[in-house]
Formats: sequence, C-alpha cells, structure tokens
Amino acid sequence: MERLKSVSRSQELKLALKTLGVGLGFLVAGQYGGLWPTMLFAAAYVFFYFRPGINTGAYWASYFINLGFLFAFPWDSADLRLQVAASIAFAVVFGLILSVKDIIFIRRDLAAHAAYFIILGFLTFFFFAGMFGEFGQVATTISIFLVAREFYRSVVKNSLAVYPLFAAFLYSEILWAIYAIPIGFTAKSALAMVAMFLSSDVIVHHLKNNLSVKVVLRNVAVFILFLLAILQVVAGS
Repeated sequence: MERLKSVSRSQELKLALKTLGVGLGFLVAGQYGGLWPTMLFAAAYVFFYFRPGINTGAYWASYFINLGFLFAFPWDSADLRLQVAASIAFAVVFGLILSVKDIIFIRRDLAAHAAYFIILGFLTFFFFAGMFGEFGQVATTISIFLVAREFYRSVVKNSLAVYPLFAAFLYSEILWAIYAIPIGFTAKSALAMVAMFLSSDVIVHHLKNNLSVKVVLRNVAVFILFLLAILQVVAGS
C-alpha cells in the first residue's frame, strides 16, 4: 500500500513539474514568438501526450485544440496580465487532460469536467473577440463537437455521436444569440459560459437517465436570474 502511495505521489510530482514547465513555455513561446521556439515547444507538448503511450486515442482532440490556442491567442494586443492568465489556463488544461489520460487522479471525472469547460471558455473568448474571423462559426462548432464527443464519452461510455453533435449545434446557436445582445465582451462571455454549463448539465442528466422537469426548470431559472443580473449591471454602468 505504501509503495502504491509513493508511486502515485511520484506521478503527481512529475505531472506538476510538466504543467509548470508547459505554462512557462506557453508564455515564452507566445511572447517572443519565432519559428524555432514555437516548434520546439509544440514538439515537447506532443511528446508529453504520447509518453506514456496509454489512452492516446481518448483525449487527443481536447489536447491538441488546447495547443492551437498558442497560435490563436492575440499576443500582440493582450497585456501581460491576460497573457499570464491564458498561460495558466493553458497549463491547467494540459495537466488535467494528462491526469485523466494517464490515470493519475482518482476523481478523473472532475478533471475531465474542468478541462472541458476551460476549453469552452477559451473558445468563447476567441469567438466574442472575433479571433476566428469569417470562419468563426465553423471553427468553433467543429472544435466544440470534437471536445464534446470526448467529454460525453467520459461521462457515459459508448454514448452516441448525436449528443456531441447536438451540443455543438446548441452551443453554436447560444454563441450567436448572445452575440446579438447589446452588452459588453466580458458580459457576453460570462453569459455564454453559464448557458453552456447549464445546457451541458441537462444533457449529462439525460445520458445518466435521471433527467427530470425539476432539473430543467432549475437550470432555466438560474439562467434567467443570471441574465437579469447581467442586464442590471450593464444598465447601471
């Protein structure tokens, strides 16, 4: 038993060091750019996913979409605080995905949930910031579909592909509906994340066969209250 605990602690320490290194590497590669620093960082990032080579087919989409944020993030226009925050979020997703893939944490479902919603947060940020240009809806929808497929499979094994497809369509419509609301960038992002979180909660309850009218009404009520709170803040500013 002590030996197993020692091995677990060793794995957690290695993951923590990798996560710290990747976070710093993301910040340096993004700030200073250049072909070789970026390529070296990307190569190291890819290497960490395939070593150890277990469950490599399970979370590849989330892992490599996370890497794509290195190239999509507005390094030139973002201030240092936003760059550091993005690097921390990137590193946290990296650590969470590897902890699930390499079976390091006991509560892997919580790690998968956290990584999923941080990635959705990234996608929401880029969408409302206009980072995807005219291909925004397509790029966002495809990314959400790939990430949602992995997430719902981790929640319920062998779940049908229709659920992530439905989630991708639903989230895309949520983003465009909120985009039309005349509120600020931050308020739009927060409202979209709440809407996607509550929608995902309904889908997960359905997949686990415990969806009820009470759950749906509760989530609708939470969203309406949050929307009213945001509109009140916007009106008062």
